[in-house]
Amino acid sequence: MECREAIPFGGIRGLPYNRLNYSGSNYKLGSLKLLAPCTPTKIVGVMANSRKVLEKYNLPTPADPVVFFKPISSVIGPEDNIVYPDSSNKVNYEGELAVVIKSKGAPGVQREALKACSRLYLL
Repeated sequence: MECREAIPFGGIRGLPYNRLNYSGSNYKLGSLKLLAPCTPTKIVGVMANSRKVLEKYNLPTPADPVVFFKPISSVIGPEDNIVYPDSSNKVNYEGELAVVIKSKGAPGVQREALKACSRLYLL
């Protein structure tokens, strides 16, 4: 038996984004399907934010951040299959830091920014 089969996990009620409400039920991890950590309404990315990557490919550092959107369908669970587009001949992977924002903040107020964050994830 794998270790993950023997570890009991408590069930929760509702969505886990604010306060966890435990159901009182216990489950073995191996009997559960792990889902993505959140269901986003939009995904905003920042490109060319790694100096090492830019230097590796001899690319200039942009004066302003390069922002792009990703489809929400790109969020999958930890054991879901990654579906590669037919047109791809090379797909790279990289680590990401995801910030889940729960509320709007005042523009330009950096000290208030963390109050708007609900969760941080390493992907």
